[in-house]
Amino acid sequence: MTTANAAGLRASETVGLKVGDIDSELGVIRVEHGKGGKDRTVMLLAPLLAAG
Repeated sequence: MTTANAAGLRASETVGLKVGDIDSELGVIRVEHGKGGKDRTVMLLAPLLAAG
């Protein structure tokens, strides 16, 4: 939940996340079918990545 909150994910986006949506090399989370049915990419903060 901390990661979802820090990345600014909506509840519906968080529920739909899969492990493969997290790109630790680039430090991003790929959100498919977000608000308005659009895909988007959000930044994943380094401290959160290290904690996971």
